Amino acid sequence: MDNKVLCKFDKKVIISIFCGQVLSLFICGTAISSAYLSQFGANIPITQSFLNYMLISLTYGMFFAYKSSLNLMEIIKDRGYLYVIAAIIDVEANYLIVKSYQYTNVTSIQLLDCLTIPTVFILSIFILRIRYLWTHLSGVVLCLLGSTGMVLIDYWVRDSSSVSSLNPLLGDILVIIGAILYGISNIIQNYLVKKHSTIEYLGFIGILCSLVSGIQLILIERHDAFLAFNANYANPVFWSCLLGFALSMFLLYSLMPYMMRISDAVITNLSLLTSDMYALIVGIFLFGYVFHPLYFVAYSIIMIGVGMYVAKDHAKRKENEGICSMFDCKKDSNNSDTV
Repeated sequence: MDNKVLCKFDKKVIISIFCGQVLSLFICGTAISSAYLSQFGANIPITQSFLNYMLISLTYGMFFAYKSSLNLMEIIKDRGYLYVIAAIIDVEANYLIVKSYQYTNVTSIQLLDCLTIPTVFILSIFILRIRYLWTHLSGVVLCLLGSTGMVLIDYWVRDSSSVSSLNPLLGDILVIIGAILYGISNIIQNYLVKKHSTIEYLGFIGILCSLVSGIQLILIERHDAFLAFNANYANPVFWSCLLGFALSMFLLYSLMPYMMRISDAVITNLSLLTSDMYALIVGIFLFGYVFHPLYFVAYSIIMIGVGMYVAKDHAKRKENEGICSMFDCKKDSNNSDTV
């Protein structure tokens, strides 16, 4: 590998890591905002996500409609169904994750949602036709073991310190389902932003997600939203948290496609694991979470797993031109790369 290629690779890795940490901060922002809103009795997950989707729709939807030279009907006929599927999955994933804040704490949510990683890893193999070395699989397994350890420690510390939740088991189940849906959404996003434009993806997702979440809001959450707004209309902290959630999600959605373009879905999600530690640190100061030294042990295991995954030059891993089944796959058995 000559110096130019090495420099280009190093620059790409550094940018990927930096973007991953910025995304982690945005995720931490959404987690803390949701936790505060839940404390105010504002259990309005659909409303929270709807505000984010409206921001995306107004920003990127209008920009795409103004700037795009492509025929809108041709896009809808060619890949509109993918955007519809992605929108529905994304709305429901966000709903489940935000809903879980009513039942469990921030740390459990931030740790369990790393199940997105094995989901993306497995789907990348069977749908994107990516082939991995055993070091990549070992890295992912270590990440999962570390995260599982942190969850067990969290339950132990929470029980011993009498930190209560309404129904932690239900909350954890909601997070697990939401994390799996996020993984599916990431795979679709990974395909769309690499094959087409980022602005197109954000524009369609913003509009369709606004429509889906708007209908869902009217059907099942309009009463809760009215009560929350009526009870907190004079509470500036409530409105600050609601705005903070929407802006954090908007920035997260804006940067995520770029991260997907310069890396891939697995590396993106592995980079986001640091949000778990950010949430833990913030939770200690804001919510009185109890710290235990074993958190660092479990977190170190996660970081070792991340290191094992990124140790191999991911620039050598390539995806097929198309992806299988409903993604119009162009199979080529002689063009399957191994990393």
